Amino acid sequence: MGIVAVSQCGFEMVAPMLVGVLLDNWLGTMPWFTIIFLVFGFAGGLTHIVILSNQINKADEEERKAKKNGQDQT
Repeated sequence: MGIVAVSQCGFEMVAPMLVGVLLDNWLGTMPWFTIIFLVFGFAGGLTHIVILSNQINKADEEERKAKKNGQDQT
């Protein structure tokens, strides 16, 4: 889950902004799509960070339980 997952969060924040800028340039609607996709990118990136944090916490908790059960048996 390491660095690849964290870098994906950054990509998920930047990619929508780029789409918004491209749409604004193509349609001549500057800055509306940029602002809209900025919000979507920020929300999507934060959502993914929360999901990753929950997964990491769950894995750590399971590892602690496994260590505790292993120590109790010896």
